[in-house]
Amino acid sequence: MARSKPSRLGTIRPDHKPPASIVPASLPATVRCAGRVESIETGEGFIVVTGWATDAAGQPVDTGLTIEIDAERHPIAGLFPRSDLKAEGVSAEACAFCVDVAHVGTLPRVRLLAGEQELWSSTRHAVGTHTFRPVASFDQVSREVVSGWVYDPALWHGSRAAQTLKLRVGDRLLPVTVDGCRTDLPFSAAREGSFLGFRVPLDAAATADYRTGSDVPVTLIAQGHDLVEAMLQVTAPPAPPAPARPVGVPDGYIDFHGWSAGLNGWLFGGWIRNDASGGTSLTRAQLDRDGAADDAVLLLTYPRADVAAIGQGILAFVPGGAGEASDIVHLRSDDGQRLALKVSDTAQRLNDLEAVRTVRAIVRDLPHAADSALVEAVSRPVYEGVDTLAPLNRPIFLEVDEIVRGGTDGVVLIGWRVDPTQSIATIRVRSGVLASQPLGERWLTVDRPDIRDTLGRRFDLDHAGFGFQAYAAIPGYDPAQLYLEITLSDGAVAFKPLPVAARAGRGGIVRLLSGMTVTADNVRHICGKVLGPPVVGMNRERIAASGTPVVMALGTLSPRPRCSVVVPLYGRLDFMMYQMALLSEAGLAEDELVYVLDQPERKTEFLNLARSCHRRFAMPARLVLPPENLGFAGASNAGMTAGVGDYVCFLNSDVVPITGDWLDRLVAAMETDPGIGILGAQLLFEDGTLQHGGMAVQRLANFGNMPFPCHPGKGRLPATGDTVRDVPLVTGALMLMRRTLVEELGGFDTDYVVGDFEDADLCMKVRARGLRCAVHDGVRLYHLERQSQGSAAQAWRQNLTLVNACTFAERWDGALADIPVEDELMVLA
Repeated sequence: MARSKPSRLGTIRPDHKPPASIVPASLPATVRCAGRVESIETGEGFIVVTGWATDAAGQPVDTGLTIEIDAERHPIAGLFPRSDLKAEGVSAEACAFCVDVAHVGTLPRVRLLAGEQELWSSTRHAVGTHTFRPVASFDQVSREVVSGWVYDPALWHGSRAAQTLKLRVGDRLLPVTVDGCRTDLPFSAAREGSFLGFRVPLDAAATADYRTGSDVPVTLIAQGHDLVEAMLQVTAPPAPPAPARPVGVPDGYIDFHGWSAGLNGWLFGGWIRNDASGGTSLTRAQLDRDGAADDAVLLLTYPRADVAAIGQGILAFVPGGAGEASDIVHLRSDDGQRLALKVSDTAQRLNDLEAVRTVRAIVRDLPHAADSALVEAVSRPVYEGVDTLAPLNRPIFLEVDEIVRGGTDGVVLIGWRVDPTQSIATIRVRSGVLASQPLGERWLTVDRPDIRDTLGRRFDLDHAGFGFQAYAAIPGYDPAQLYLEITLSDGAVAFKPLPVAARAGRGGIVRLLSGMTVTADNVRHICGKVLGPPVVGMNRERIAASGTPVVMALGTLSPRPRCSVVVPLYGRLDFMMYQMALLSEAGLAEDELVYVLDQPERKTEFLNLARSCHRRFAMPARLVLPPENLGFAGASNAGMTAGVGDYVCFLNSDVVPITGDWLDRLVAAMETDPGIGILGAQLLFEDGTLQHGGMAVQRLANFGNMPFPCHPGKGRLPATGDTVRDVPLVTGALMLMRRTLVEELGGFDTDYVVGDFEDADLCMKVRARGLRCAVHDGVRLYHLERQSQGSAAQAWRQNLTLVNACTFAERWDGALADIPVEDELMVLA
């Protein structure tokens, strides 16, 4: 038997039609989704679109997922998982698609939709387009049968001529009919039931002209083109099967078994009868489940004194196999022989290390087994809970002082390393059978004067980078079962236990970002590869575990408010008093005021101040008390969720009105122009000069040319007149939106930790929907910029801004082409 590499093309049973699908129902407006079209391929009468889509939790989009081709929507079903999406942290679930749609003509306009939410559009995003090349592969090539699969949508969308497939075996041409379902293949048509599989039986005449031991070429052909090739070795006819053993009499017994996480496989040992094995050595087999050969098995048979009269000992290793032994283990050897081994009543179930040590102890006394594949497999180094780096007697020093949990998908190692001979090739983090990629790409060196002054001088090493912070992506890890696997340049492997990953949440974020120095040439690497993933991961975990906010009513609230004015409070709680005093001059009779406390430890102070403000100014308000600090984005979202107005106005606590009609004029402008998605106002400094009249972006050379929001005209006189003008972006200090839109977009993205860039991100999402951002020049308010945050930012907070900048850049760099850029005099080449 032979296997082929995947190649191209196929045919299909002419009477088969892919099953019809019903366009799924629309998604609820509040579901946030993400997705991407990765390639568009054109064929004869069809196009093939490949990509992925998930909801906000990384789960598949169960309903409402469609691909729109020139304004005609086609449902997407038959989703499947992809290992690359799991490795990149997109999703481990079935969220990928490869759909084919009938289409004739030039390259169409393509959109990916979840309900009415546009996830991707060919008019807004670049995508690779090329001519479709069909895919085909052999699964089995033997003297009895040739089987495989083909994927070519021309089989159901194309011409009749495209539906001819032949199999050439030597000089013979045999017809091929595609009539098998292959739901295991990564094509949406296959997952929905289209026929992609074929099976061509061979008779003796197919190889009659070839002598035993020779190779016969086997080729899949379509329309005169060779698609995939393999070689079939001619063998003698199979011997008749041996008589079956009487029912109930096993071929042997299993005395012990155990799962090895270090070897990632199942080990068992026992003995087998001579009349079952023929007294010969067995080296390989497959687990036989319900007649279907499954996992590969490495075997080793050996003389065993206690059963020498009737059989021989047997050891087995199932790489990647299941870790539980059933009552009877069925094996099928390479020559087709079936064996049934019974787990004895006294069989030992061994733990990880016991199973490995037991097998190693047996093979140690078997000189003839030195070249056995099983011996090679079980001889690999296995973590036994101890440090094996020091016993290697090499001048290598590696210590991990602390581990910070980076959410559920990875950890950050903080420690130091001295390797004067540069002997270390790779370092990985492992947890059971899970393993990270080598840490080299996610490794950040930091200064450790204590190590430099001791070991650095000892080995005459003159550099500062002895310390490190390294991020290990290892989704699903157990924080208490982490260890290092260190591979040296000469192939030696050592292990090192790791401390329990304990620190997480806000404390973990502060720990990672404190004392970190970034420069223009390393900021993207530091923030994108080392700090960004764990910081975002910790914040996601922190937000998810924060609990449900308590909502209280201060005074009598309007039952049907026009607008919910959402104000997060952090640091300067007294700004609520000043703001409420100025708002009360004109009142908010048609609207509701929603204050969100983002400092839970100051709840008593906040409630006392709220009562005092209500007694003075008679302003009703909705008070939202989250149990944990959520940051600007999370607090604003909590206030949006608690409110009930048809509009949502996000407002900083240090923004105060100049005139009482500010909100009326903003709402009126938005009601008259449905194309506006976000509307802001002119925000002024206390001296009347402009602080905000719309934002652009500026690429900062000292921060890796990453785009930062900026305020054109800041410090100048504000614009005059009553114009509502389009701007690229609007600040979150004052931002009016329709509730339906802001809920559909999910509010601010909390991946922008604590604050910064979440307003620009929301503006980009609105622009991606084909809506505009605008500023009303006739509406002016004062903004005491950043005074609502209290004390000046510390170093960790400044570094967090850079992490958020990197998140924004990675997400929107390609979509900023139509955004005005304020260039610096000096930029990175």
